[in-house]
This record gives sequence, structure tokens and C-alpha cells, in this order.
Amino acid sequence: MTDCFTECLRKNHYSESEISTIIQSLHNRLGWDNSIQNVISSAPLAVGTWEESVETCCNVAELCGLEPRTLPRQWHAKLNNVHGSDPPIIPNLIEMIQSCRDLGLIVAICTSDDRTSTDSAIRNWNISDLIDYSICGDEVGKTPKPSSIPLEILCKRVLGSIKPQECIIVGDTVGDTGMARNAKAGLCIGVLSGSGNEKQLLETGANIIVPNVGHIPELLLNLLIVGRSGSK
Repeated sequence: MTDCFTECLRKNHYSESEISTIIQSLHNRLGWDNSIQNVISSAPLAVGTWEESVETCCNVAELCGLEPRTLPRQWHAKLNNVHGSDPPIIPNLIEMIQSCRDLGLIVAICTSDDRTSTDSAIRNWNISDLIDYSICGDEVGKTPKPSSIPLEILCKRVLGSIKPQECIIVGDTVGDTGMARNAKAGLCIGVLSGSGNEKQLLETGANIIVPNVGHIPELLLNLLIVGRSGSK
């Protein structure tokens, strides 16, 4: 999107200095750090939906006087599945999910990414048969995370009789932990392999912090053992 913006501004005779200022403003609004070439911890780009990010790009385009305002939407459409081919955060993702299922858990995805890129990633990671349900950012209207609505929709419309209080939320942004808190989820596990740091995740709803999702099965097994023994 940055490349598309830069090319468009050059075609509209903006100076390199002006372009640099505009692009920096865009990145600031989205939450992108040029110095590390990555998202800022729990910033809009990490937490929000693609629609929100595209709308931010449209607003910047409008401020620049670019016509039509819908140009960023055209650019976004050409990007196709932006994260569809990203590798999983851990190499043994399939085994990890299967371990959770072996504990009797229903496995669902509640993401701010859109349906196209989500389904592409699921296929790419060969976990289609391991995911029971999923709901995406473009399917919850104007109430994305950290609202409780995405989880409530997942529970009521997809998971039937499951209640948020019966759910274990695993997330790496304040959007995830905030949703868990707002929905009064039974347990929220924060993971540090994404864009949220420990302080942010704990302050916004995480009950436990682990380095990455690979630690989830062992953690849940230990909690199950403790629960059965009546210990705290």
C-alpha cells in the first residue's frame, strides 16, 4: 500500500520531501514503525480489521487531494491474500492444535483479518480439518475486537450453546485480550509471539502469559490436572 501511495503521489507531482511526510503520517496512523519494519505493539494495523486500515488509507488519500478517494480500495483489491502464505509462528502447529483437540476442546478462530486471507492461511498451513469454526473481521459489521461482539457471534451463531464464559481465548494483541475481558471469557491466555507485550496484555485482560502458542497444550493440561485435584 505504501508503494502504491508513493507511486500515485509522484504521478501527482508531489516532491520527494512531501511524499516522505505523507507516508510517515500514514504509517503513524496505521501503527507501522519504519525503523524496525514492523507493526507497533498493539497499534491499529495489528489490532484492527483490514477494512479499518483501508479506510485510514482512504482518509489520508482524501487529505492529499487524491481523486477518487476510493483509490486505496482499488490498491487493496490487487493485493489479494496479503498474509495467506505467511508461515505459522511455530513449526509444529498441526501437532499443537491436535493436542488441544485431544483434550476435548473445540478449536475456533476469531480474527480481525478478512475471510479471504484467513481461509488462504488455513489451507496453506494444512489445518482445515482441525479448525471447527471461524469468524473474521469482515463478518462482524462495525463491532470488531476488542468488542465482545465477535466472540458472542461465534458462540451464539456458530458454536450453538457455548457461552463466552466457557471459552479459552488465546491472543497476542490488546484486541484479543480486550475482547476476552469484555465478553467475560472463562480464561484469557496472552502470547508474546505477536504484537502485544506482556504489560499490555495483562492490563487489558490476559490471565496468563506464555511465550508462544506452542506452550498452550502443556499449560491447559496442567490447569486441567490442578482443577481435578482441587488445588489453586
